[in-house]
Amino acid sequence: MNIKLRKYPNRKLYAPKGEITDEGTYVTLEDIAELIKNGNSIEVTNNFTKQDVTNEVLKEVVRLNKIKLTNDTMLDLIRR
Repeated sequence: MNIKLRKYPNRKLYAPKGEITDEGTYVTLEDIAELIKNGNSIEVTNNFTKQDVTNEVLKEVVRLNKIKLTNDTMLDLIRR
């Protein structure tokens, strides 16, 4: 499943209503790591500029060692 998230200037990440739960909810880098581990893909958009910031967020997740990278996962990240 492709989950669309929004990133706000205060660095908070938000999943709109229906993306993860029936209600909108804030998510952490740990939540994102868990979503990826469960086979989901994510797409993160800056809420104000509408720019795709997915790579920036994925780098943060990896940098903070929230997910262990396998060769396949690394290749998927590179292909983005």
